[in-house]
Amino acid sequence: MGAYVNVNYPVVIRHGDEGFHARVPAFEINVKGADIDEAMELAQAVIEMTAQFMFDDHELVPGPVNDSMIPLGQGEELRHILASVPKWID
Repeated sequence: MGAYVNVNYPVVIRHGDEGFHARVPAFEINVKGADIDEAMELAQAVIEMTAQFMFDDHELVPGPVNDSMIPLGQGEELRHILASVPKWID
């Protein structure tokens, strides 16, 4: 088992017809939950799973996108989630 680092990723939240949508720009991930907490929990789980797959495939795991680079649409808000992702060891 390798080393892991906690990374604070920005997440865009939007209320939809059937719950809340969470978009993680760094990973191009979109998930949906019944409420904001569920959407954020799902986003964290998918970030961590995707990062592990990328690491296992010897791909670079993306760092967080700068908040100022994330366009927000009407009804969207920016939040952050702490995720534990694999860290390359030199």
